[in-house]
Amino acid sequence: MIHSKNDTVIPVDSASRTYQKALSPKAMHLVDCATHGRCWEMDPYIGEELARMAS
Repeated sequence: MIHSKNDTVIPVDSASRTYQKALSPKAMHLVDCATHGRCWEMDPYIGEELARMAS
């Protein structure tokens, strides 16, 4: 999961609860975006998670 700490649509505490319920393998990355949705701060984590899913 990649989530913005500043998301006003889905608050970070809601994302954290969803993450806790997810089965392994899992990872959560919190970024400092000012928006809901994709932002450049997510780019390193997107590549990392796509590589993990492909392996």
